[in-house]
Amino acid sequence: MKQKIIIVVAVICAICVLIATIVSVQRAKTLPKQPEQESGSEIDSDTGSEIDSEIGSETGTQEPAESQTQEPDEQQTAAPADIGGMPYVEYTGEKHPGTGIAYRGSGEMAQYVIVIDAGHQLHAMSETEPNGPGSEQMKAKVTGGTQGSFTGLAEYELNLRVALALRDVLVAKGYTVVMVRETHEVEISNAERAQLANRAGADVNIRIHANGDANASAKGAMAVCQTPQNPYNANIYEDCRALSDAVLDAFCLSTGMAKRNVWQTDTMTGTNWASVPTTIIEMGFMTNAEDDAAMAAEGFAAKAADGLAQGIAAYLAQKAPSTEDTSKEQETTEPEQETYPDSKYDINFQREAELGQSFTDVETTVEFTGTAWIRTEPSTKGGDATKVQNIRTYAGKRVTCIGLGENWHRLLIDGKVYYASAAYLKVVEE
Repeated sequence: MKQKIIIVVAVICAICVLIATIVSVQRAKTLPKQPEQESGSEIDSDTGSEIDSEIGSETGTQEPAESQTQEPDEQQTAAPADIGGMPYVEYTGEKHPGTGIAYRGSGEMAQYVIVIDAGHQLHAMSETEPNGPGSEQMKAKVTGGTQGSFTGLAEYELNLRVALALRDVLVAKGYTVVMVRETHEVEISNAERAQLANRAGADVNIRIHANGDANASAKGAMAVCQTPQNPYNANIYEDCRALSDAVLDAFCLSTGMAKRNVWQTDTMTGTNWASVPTTIIEMGFMTNAEDDAAMAAEGFAAKAADGLAQGIAAYLAQKAPSTEDTSKEQETTEPEQETYPDSKYDINFQREAELGQSFTDVETTVEFTGTAWIRTEPSTKGGDATKVQNIRTYAGKRVTCIGLGENWHRLLIDGKVYYASAAYLKVVEE
């Protein structure tokens, strides 16, 4: 009897072992396969990092450390889809209807926004608008322009012909370009054209026109800007005058048109409403036989565009602070650096010194008098650190200034240090 009991117990034990084995095999099939560990490596049981890494290599993907995790700086939002509320369109070389057609730039020159205003349009707008912000003087929104006394070419057609050629040149160079119009069938007043340039934060707003005069002997090209006493935007007079000079010189050199002068007047609505550097180029007199024929000739638009583009480039280069250190004393003397207790702000003093910029420590409020880019360092030249950020500010906006400089001011915006041209900032007396 005792022997039978032993046999039964043995059978039961054998059955239990068999069941345990079967369960273990089935469970193993449902669990992920553990990778073989290399010498010195440990599996993190909490994160499964070694497992994730192995799975990634088996599926042909990179390890999470390289492909699935990003530094915070790399997780920034995409570049804005528009500029001043005007959506970017793909450049195809074709013409677009409507107004405010924007082309995103590329490369180093993308930081510069160029607004091109082809003067006039198919139909004049006889309704009136103020000659400037708050002005009691009213002027027609858009006149019909002039036309070739000898060729019959309408000014609005000539203006757009040159504007489109200039667009093509600037886009090819990488500039960000905004066209006020690309067709004749638009209705946009002179004040609205200026406001469009303001919204875009234009570095250059160039208005393309042609001239006319009762005296048929009047000829040559001229540029137009406001006077230093302009009641609306005298604060940008120097920029507008410099732009006018640069554009007129290059235009005449490229086209062979006679050079007249820069006419300073406060009668131009499209200039008075502008808060960004603006010039009018009057390419020639359509009432003069020689000028009229030259401007209507094949190839003129290309020459005009090349000249205008060169003038714009010359103006922007003139505006950019020099990074060259021409002073022997600067080369041998340790630049004085401002310090804040406990490094209160993240300031790259070494980079400021390399650029030859010095600042006086302050803690005050400044106000923008025009539209300007905010930069990561006091320079428009250099490496990646000088690339314009996706931050814009506009006339009237106030920010905290933590360093006053001759050419640049150091600003504190949202807890970060930026720089802006001193030409666009004034200290606010609180």
